[in-house]
Amino acid sequence: MKHFKKLFHNRTVRIVVCAIAIIILVSAGLITLVYAEPSFHRYVKEAPMEELMEKGRDYYRRHLRDSALVVFSVVNEKYSPKLSSVDLEKTILAQNNLGIIYAFDYNDYSQGYLNLSNAYDKAETYGMKSPQAIICLNIAHMLMQYDTCYPSDILQEKIDEYSLKGLQLAEETGNYNCMAAIVCNRLENNIHVDLTPYRRIMDENIPESSGTIAYARRLLRAVEFFQQKRYDEGRHLISSPIKVLSPELDPIWCETAKHNTIGKTYMEQGNFDKAEKSLMRALEISDSLNEPNLKLQSLSVLSKLPGRTELNYGRSYTSIRDSIMSNAHLRMAIELDFLHSIRREKEKSAALQETKEKLTQWLVIGGILIIFFSVFITIIIWQSVKLRERNRALYNQIQSQIKEPILPDKNVSHFVQALPESVSTSDSMQENGQSGDKYVNSSLNSDRSEEIYREISQILNDTDLICTPGFSLSQLASKVGVNTSYVSQVINERYGESFSTLINDLRIRVACRRLSDTAKYGMMTLEAISESVGFQSRSTFIRAFKKANGMTPSEYLKLAKSIGKEASNSLDEPENS
Repeated sequence: MKHFKKLFHNRTVRIVVCAIAIIILVSAGLITLVYAEPSFHRYVKEAPMEELMEKGRDYYRRHLRDSALVVFSVVNEKYSPKLSSVDLEKTILAQNNLGIIYAFDYNDYSQGYLNLSNAYDKAETYGMKSPQAIICLNIAHMLMQYDTCYPSDILQEKIDEYSLKGLQLAEETGNYNCMAAIVCNRLENNIHVDLTPYRRIMDENIPESSGTIAYARRLLRAVEFFQQKRYDEGRHLISSPIKVLSPELDPIWCETAKHNTIGKTYMEQGNFDKAEKSLMRALEISDSLNEPNLKLQSLSVLSKLPGRTELNYGRSYTSIRDSIMSNAHLRMAIELDFLHSIRREKEKSAALQETKEKLTQWLVIGGILIIFFSVFITIIIWQSVKLRERNRALYNQIQSQIKEPILPDKNVSHFVQALPESVSTSDSMQENGQSGDKYVNSSLNSDRSEEIYREISQILNDTDLICTPGFSLSQLASKVGVNTSYVSQVINERYGESFSTLINDLRIRVACRRLSDTAKYGMMTLEAISESVGFQSRSTFIRAFKKANGMTPSEYLKLAKSIGKEASNSLDEPENS
């Protein structure tokens, strides 16, 4: 121990020990600064958005503006179009809150307007009407304060524009407290504004669910009295303390605004003493919290009082205004507003151009489709006309055939001329020897063949017989009195077709007659006509009819009716004299 004490008394040792201690302390501090990030900054980076938004609002309520600004800035920087609608709305509201802090707390109107207008544009782009209504309220409120410093008709127009837009959006989204706040802000700023749009707050369907709505309605009625020059009645409505009228409203801001409004009404009446008293009361309230913006509102009216030059209200007003707002801020705000308007106009112009291009494309496509369908319809009509002409020719041919006997009595050539082209062609082939080889070894001579042919012709002229369902070759042979081979040979040689084809052709001719005889058979369906001529199947009848005539029974019947109607109309026309 003595050895250590003796060593410590050495000056060099003491200097070395002190130097080491200092190095250790400095190193510890640096390590803390580098590796131990402050808890607040670590918190705002890691916390979820909802928690950050609530924390920022809490900081703002406790007047910790810098901390609130940091928190809202972090949330605003997380903005991305890919976010969910809930998180996207939080980032928009965070930028709205940044605008409030810059404008109302730092008196930086250019930054305030920039943040609020950008938040407004985002809300409008994504169709978020509820936050858009709140942003309209804040922009109008900020412009009202700006108008207190530099009164302007243009600013009043802007205030009206945002107030009315916010009023509409708040009503659409059912945010009646926002509606009430807009009404209060606008009427406190200008008691001569047109009240028509603001009377929406009086709607019976809007419940008086808060003190803010109740106060807005009371203020609206009071301003109605002011505009009717019934000042005492109007002042009586709003003379009670704000805490009594609406516990939810900020007593400092609203009491100041209330006394300023009352002071303005006394000035209009020319009662400058009472006006000064009311305005001084507003100034005292705002002075208690050292709020320069509130002071400006009272001083801007006091500076207009006549005969008060010795009180230097005007000088105080100018001094406070210049302390919170520079000409640079004024120019920046005007430029930002101008540039913002230009940007919005460009966006609208681009949207209109895009719409025009799309409309042009649709018109071109529509024109092409119209041309295509016109050509298509023309082709269809042309084909229909050609088909109608063909069907008319077939119909006339059929009509000429069905007026002749079912089968000729004398010779084959007469029947060949009466049959359709398909039958005539087959018969001509037989005459040319192309179908005669089949019966070269037959024992049937020509005389006997002629006899059998005449008997077959006589039998097949019996309509009832050939239209009997199931009438067969063997039945025909039995009636002729010869075997089926001879009957089949005669039919093939004389008619140029098989028995079944011949029977179908003959039945079809009978069917055509019955379809044309509308007086007797007009009430019968196609199925009934088909059965009446011996066909057991509707599909077989249709196939046979189309093969024989080149058209279906329905087409034939339709054409027959059409030609009959045309003939009837021609009979009704008067003859030319």
